[in-house]
Amino acid sequence: METGNNMSDVIRPRYRFFSTEFREEHYNLYRLSIGLALDGFSFLVQNQNQETLALYSIDFKTGTTWNEIIPELEKILQKFTWLKQPMEKKIALMESPEFTLIPFSLYENNEKRKYLELNHALNKNALVYADMLKDFYSYVIFAQNSKLRNMISQNISDLNWHHYVTGFVKCSAKFDNEKFVAADVRNRRFYVSAFSKNRLMFCNEFRYDSKEDFVYFIMLVYRNLEYDPREVPLKLSGLIQQNSEVVALMKRYIANIEFGDKSEIYHDEQNKNNPYHYQFEILKNAVF
Repeated sequence: METGNNMSDVIRPRYRFFSTEFREEHYNLYRLSIGLALDGFSFLVQNQNQETLALYSIDFKTGTTWNEIIPELEKILQKFTWLKQPMEKKIALMESPEFTLIPFSLYENNEKRKYLELNHALNKNALVYADMLKDFYSYVIFAQNSKLRNMISQNISDLNWHHYVTGFVKCSAKFDNEKFVAADVRNRRFYVSAFSKNRLMFCNEFRYDSKEDFVYFIMLVYRNLEYDPREVPLKLSGLIQQNSEVVALMKRYIANIEFGDKSEIYHDEQNKNNPYHYQFEILKNAVF
């Protein structure tokens, strides 16, 4: 089984873990989730007991475009020929800045491109899709690069595509509080959702350059929803450390800050010290 060792100037390795329990004859019992954005690509394979059997993650060089990434990523995917094998479930979570949420009451399928163009300038070749957030009576409308999607689909068969924010909202909604705010941190950006009595009250993406920017946007959500930061908790996941300066600053304003599920996702010596919430919580829960 190939594990893809050669890297280009565009791609940098991050994590790689393949369990000794990973068996070709059991592919039909496995669940695959992939994450894709302009700053990186990851895939995660789990069995029906939600045990991690394979984890692979790479970063893309800052400032690269999809036209630069696509041929290099395709070379890597072609080394993992087993990704074309039938599995119990396959999901792709695509990060795209061109997304918006529309309530059921306003949604018409043939108008979804127009909804997106109200907030974003779209390339004429961009493909526009809609995810249903059934529990929250909303659709996530998003655009994808058609060349990228075609390349991925040729190398990973039978994928169900969704926007990353769809996985984020569904994962965040499992947090056991009546009212809370959740943030998933990426590279220089983060997603925020807010809930009250099982209702989705807010969801958006923010870009930030400093810890002050980050805290400002979080507090803006609290203020606009009239959430008391002394009482309403904040759940954090993604690329953020518990002992970071940004968390220390937030603790001056928010009384209860919690981090994602502390379960181990991989067990090898190289990766064991990386916190679970740091990258893969959304991917891990996407297929369950």
